[in-house]
Amino acid sequence: MAVALAFAALFTSAPSLQELLEAPKEDGTPGFDELESQDKIKRLRSAVALVADTQREQNIYLVITSVVGTLVWAFGDVVAVWFGAAAPVTP
Repeated sequence: MAVALAFAALFTSAPSLQELLEAPKEDGTPGFDELESQDKIKRLRSAVALVADTQREQNIYLVITSVVGTLVWAFGDVVAVWFGAAAPVTP
């Protein structure tokens, strides 16, 4: 389950920087190339900030799912016995 969550977090589609920059203006026309230099810089900075925030959030989810997956992998048999499964037989 944790591995599936990690892959889901890794492969979810977040908007790319190019998609954010080429997003249409309020009137519906794509306008990055027609913008003034200051407006281009503002749009670029906000797009980079949004991509960075998305990446930071994705990294947090990957850390959480990696820790959970590692703990379940290491102690899954102990938890299974605690829930009533048969104890593993050791030779």
